[in-house]
Amino acid sequence: MKSIANIVYPVLLHLNKLKNLGIRKDDSIRKKKLIALSNIFTLVICSYMLSMGISVFLAKEHFLATFDFTMLILYIINFIIFMKFRKLEIYSDIIIILVGIMFIYLTITGGKNGTGPIWSIPFPLFALYLKGPRKGTIYSVTFMGLMLLIFNATSVSWIYDYKNKFENYDIISSRIILTQLALYIISFFFSKNRDDLFNEIEAAINEKTNFFINLTHETKTPLILIRNYLERYIEKQGINNELLIIKQNIQKL
Repeated sequence: MKSIANIVYPVLLHLNKLKNLGIRKDDSIRKKKLIALSNIFTLVICSYMLSMGISVFLAKEHFLATFDFTMLILYIINFIIFMKFRKLEIYSDIIIILVGIMFIYLTITGGKNGTGPIWSIPFPLFALYLKGPRKGTIYSVTFMGLMLLIFNATSVSWIYDYKNKFENYDIISSRIILTQLALYIISFFFSKNRDDLFNEIEAAINEKTNFFINLTHETKTPLILIRNYLERYIEKQGINNELLIIKQNIQKL
């Protein structure tokens, strides 16, 4: 058991470091959460692309391997650019676009053993988590519209003929579109609640900070006045042990 723990613990420690890459102490709670979430998605997708690229390359499917490795490189380049310029908005936009391209590609080509459409299902949740309800809705609706076109377009049949592959093609396509819609509705309300929670937390932190700033100001002003008048008194009358104790304690305060 100890040997397993010695292996698992360092791995989890390194994963936690990867999750927190690009986060600074002065970032807001919302920004920290979004960066960590973006890092987790990037880590998962990069791991998937790397493993799939290696597996399809060993299976001598070189075209698919080239796609997987190209997407992996694009993710890494995007992360390097983010680390340099720290533009979370652009970083999240590019991640969503890359994930959308990957899901659409897998859907068109059918994926391995016809599993392509399955990868398109998490996209609304992904977009809403990273961008919030308003912009996430635009991404999700656009993506679902593309899925609808892909499932019903005959122009992509030269890549992968769904109707010949599946006898129940219409049922499969309608189920995936309905699943997309249901998942979007669930993730919309969940994401909205998340944003409200972030706003409440930040408002509470700001209120606490302002309280301590005001308290410090209200305390420091009279203490400065007391100290100034005490120093004037000492200049005129001289100092003794009692006055020295008072002066030292005022300086501490």
